[in-house]
Amino acid sequence: MIRIHESKLCMRMTANGENFKMEVEEVEGSLCFEAKARGKSHQYDLANISTTDKLKGREEETANMLLSCFIYFSRIPFIPVRLSNNLENVAKLVSERSRDDFCWALSFEPSFIGELMTCGFLPMCDYLPEVELYFLLPKLHVKRCVLKLSDLHIGKQARKKAKNFTFTVDTCFELVCAKIIGQHGAGWFFPPLVNTFILMHRSNESGGSGVLHKSTLHSIEIWDSEGKLVAGEVGYAYGSCYTSLSGFSSASSAGTVQLSCIGAHLNLRGYTEWDLGMDIEYKKGLGARNIERDEFLERIDVCRKAKLESPLGPETVGVNARSVIDSWITSTSPPRN
Repeated sequence: MIRIHESKLCMRMTANGENFKMEVEEVEGSLCFEAKARGKSHQYDLANISTTDKLKGREEETANMLLSCFIYFSRIPFIPVRLSNNLENVAKLVSERSRDDFCWALSFEPSFIGELMTCGFLPMCDYLPEVELYFLLPKLHVKRCVLKLSDLHIGKQARKKAKNFTFTVDTCFELVCAKIIGQHGAGWFFPPLVNTFILMHRSNESGGSGVLHKSTLHSIEIWDSEGKLVAGEVGYAYGSCYTSLSGFSSASSAGTVQLSCIGAHLNLRGYTEWDLGMDIEYKKGLGARNIERDEFLERIDVCRKAKLESPLGPETVGVNARSVIDSWITSTSPPRN
């Protein structure tokens, strides 16, 4: 159950030369809600984000307490924040020695999570009701679903339906997060992790830590003809790799169009790998396949070193979703003689 208290702010955007009305929830004082999970009501205030690491200076003490009280934590690797500068080697050791998808950690500092991202860990979060503690679950899938973007497939129906939607990037990150939680519940999108994502996204704009730790957070948005946000996702990019975190869809075909637009847009921007995380059948329809994590780590090592001329960034002027797909089709078509 989720309750979003929202006020409306009407904006005008231009899409293909025509004005259309887009309703955007006003950020200040509006994105406050709660979601129930693990027997607790979790409070979100996405308009007022501050520091995220409440265990700073007590990480070792808290880790030892968890290890002594809960057997689960002794079965998977612990990643202390002091290893932030050595996470590539940590990922290799986990790949070689652990049979589990998960590790655990206690820091929600943006710089730490940013480094986890660039080293192949997908950051997730869980809650331990017995001690009222949120903890980080960096996931390094034993098998990762990855799409080499040169293999992208977009079906005719997706292209046909895309004409009814408008595509933007990074216009309402907080709202997309709220919509994801609204559709899926807290799940692993618990408050401290969402707070970190928002801080990292804001640092994209300021050129702050989001640049220093190489990962940038993004929201992808799909709007209907009336200017209503009907699909979206949040993800992150580093080098020539983009990773999808989670998304939502509230209108027929909007989710399919969203995925098609992301793939096309990433191709046009020069990305080579699309990390889709867990294997789900619809991802294979785009051209993705499962790979072993040692291969995944090798591929993202190449991605980390890539420098793109036009990396992901704000696309605030709405573009017809079909034109995004058609631009990709044109770019991949052989030249006519």
